[in-house]
Amino acid sequence: MPTSKEEEKLYMMWWLHDGQWYQNVAKRFGFDAANEINKEAARFMARRSMQLLVRERGIDPDEITLEEAVELYMTAAKNMWADGWVELEASITGDDTFDVTTTKNFALQWIDKAGTLDKYDCPCLELREGWFKGLGIRKFEQGKNSCMCDGAEACTFWAKVNLPSAANKEEAK
Repeated sequence: MPTSKEEEKLYMMWWLHDGQWYQNVAKRFGFDAANEINKEAARFMARRSMQLLVRERGIDPDEITLEEAVELYMTAAKNMWADGWVELEASITGDDTFDVTTTKNFALQWIDKAGTLDKYDCPCLELREGWFKGLGIRKFEQGKNSCMCDGAEACTFWAKVNLPSAANKEEAK
């Protein structure tokens, strides 16, 4: 969905606030504190945004398929940024696994311009944890294969999820 100029300005100002907040916490309390607080906030925001998406769509998390879970994950992720600010795609790799590849993330570009990318601890796994929990997925494994913070061309993440619908099917057997 295209972002209007007004929406893009709102995104830009909010992310400018976020960036200044991070840099100022780091300046006053150190990067360890800034990274820890950033991860906590990211996890909370992701969980809440997914819960809102689930409510808006009237979805029963106990009945979703992996395909639906991945679509919701991608929607929640894309809702955080204005169109064109990030580029990511997901691929289902098994009955309970999927990968996500991010090839553009404006936030990392801004952190790099601020000269602090080497001190930034990427909150992507915490974001994913929040989205999973907001979707009712309590059992999951996840990890990073590569990260642009470390100089990679793309961030690649994997996830193995135990969907409530899969557990319900096992119980029915």
